[in-house]
Amino acid sequence: MKTYTNLQARGIEAAKKFLDRRGYEILDENPRYEAIDLVARFDDTISIVSVATRSGEETGFPKDNLQRNTLENSTALWLKDHGSKLPADIRVRFDSIAILLLSDSKAFLRFHINVLGAE
Repeated sequence: MKTYTNLQARGIEAAKKFLDRRGYEILDENPRYEAIDLVARFDDTISIVSVATRSGEETGFPKDNLQRNTLENSTALWLKDHGSKLPADIRVRFDSIAILLLSDSKAFLRFHINVLGAE
């Protein structure tokens, strides 16, 4: 399992709550794979989620620093370890959540679905 700063850990918790409220099932959190923060399932799709968190409105939203090769390699390793528990025809997509923490009880969240998908 990866180690996170307090700010990153708070962002992961906020992202989990956000996804849970939208009907996602959290399959894995903070896995040992480099580019993955959360793995969630929604219907017939596995969502590989990267979470970026910043605090203070003066900093603005964090930028997505997603690298396709790193995400795909991390996802392949995760699927190798956990894929036997999933249907063979399940889809996989890459999502990102950017969180701007304004206070202990207030945050803005931006959710990008299929962030690496082609138009």
